[in-house]
Amino acid sequence: MCSYDKCLNPTDSHKYHKISNTTSAGGQDWSPHVGKVFCDPCYERFSRRGTLERSLYRLEASEKMCSYDKCLNPTGSRYYYKISNTTSFGGKDWSHLVGNVVCHTCYSRFRSKGVIITFKLSPSNQGTLERSLYRLEASEKMCSYDKCLNPTDSHKYHKISNTTSAGGQDWSPHVGKVFCSPCYQWFLRQSVQ
Repeated sequence: MCSYDKCLNPTDSHKYHKISNTTSAGGQDWSPHVGKVFCDPCYERFSRRGTLERSLYRLEASEKMCSYDKCLNPTGSRYYYKISNTTSFGGKDWSHLVGNVVCHTCYSRFRSKGVIITFKLSPSNQGTLERSLYRLEASEKMCSYDKCLNPTDSHKYHKISNTTSAGGQDWSPHVGKVFCSPCYQWFLRQSVQ
């Protein structure tokens, strides 16, 4: 059971975290909470923001629609986030998205990967982010690497764009190419392919 007295679902979490004197997630000071148990959402909130307090802003039902114009499920998310001028999760710059509402999937994608997408709302703030992975046509699902052992037998393919920067590698010689997951992962660990 979650120790946070304002937790919305103290007994309904898939994971609980007991705070010890070695807990350091998110670089936060956990010392006031040693010995307490937090549900996963409360733990993650404190890890990201350094506070257990939830945002005071609640979305109306009419606002619960993802602003990303290529969102695959704009009204089917369980959670929606309105981006404010204080949003800073994931160490990303959210300033050009202020005022937009995003579903949990699009929010998580930007928070973890920093990929930017085009939004329908706030025309003056038209963000220019793109998905790093997008749905490929069946005809595109073939590895471009000429030494690939299984060019058409991968669970995932990665199309390289001019914004691809995974692993800090220089992907510019491969813009427009498609790599199967094993070759893509191999390139992440190498300096050349």
